[in-house]
Amino acid sequence: MFSHEKTRRSLLSRAKRAFTLIEILTVVAIIGLIAVVIIGLQPGNPHGVDDACRIAATEFKIARTQAVMGANPDRDPDVNKRYNIRAAVLVLNDEDDEERHLRYIVPIIGGTDDESKTNISDYYWYSLSDNGGTLLPQGVYFVPPSDSGLSTHSVITPIDGNSEVTLEPSLESGGKSFGTGSKRWYVYYFDSNGQTYMSKATFMVAEGTWMPGSGVKFDTDTPVVGFAITRNGAIIYTNDSDEADAAANL
Repeated sequence: MFSHEKTRRSLLSRAKRAFTLIEILTVVAIIGLIAVVIIGLQPGNPHGVDDACRIAATEFKIARTQAVMGANPDRDPDVNKRYNIRAAVLVLNDEDDEERHLRYIVPIIGGTDDESKTNISDYYWYSLSDNGGTLLPQGVYFVPPSDSGLSTHSVITPIDGNSEVTLEPSLESGGKSFGTGSKRWYVYYFDSNGQTYMSKATFMVAEGTWMPGSGVKFDTDTPVVGFAITRNGAIIYTNDSDEADAAANL
């Protein structure tokens, strides 16, 4: 009798342990399912747009600082004097370049070879980045001033009235005269006081999809974030479409 009772208690004890293990496995499975659902609801690169803003803002700060310093940008300043120093931030606009289109940012500085020359077409430009520029995170793109399909877009109004310029693909080796290259870029300018040439510009980014032959496509409801560059060069982060629209009307 004692042996039978001991056996019954042993079986009950094992059942309790097994039930506890089943409970644990069930909880783990539920947690895993919830995690999968949550991850599925997140955008493809949830922190990418924020990182892109920080990366781009750094390039803008570099350009503005160099514009204020006003140093001769030429690699051989004793031979080539430069005047009327200005800086700019370029964003590549080249649908033939899948890796860098709307993702490649280059801060540059430029000057003219004569103090009396002040037109942008007279400028020689030099890269400010030792590595020639930087890329936004994978899957995140600059939202161009138009044709993006998004209600919120970047606002650019350079002093020559055109949001694009054409420069040589590489600026590391020395000055390149404005307008003689084969690459197109969106451009933001700073004058020697570190000011922009409009009351306010905006630089906006969003997740996008590269479509071979069609360039970058944005979903119409994708979140758009970025920053405004005020007249005095200050950077104000924003994800408010009204902010971008207000800048467009200044």
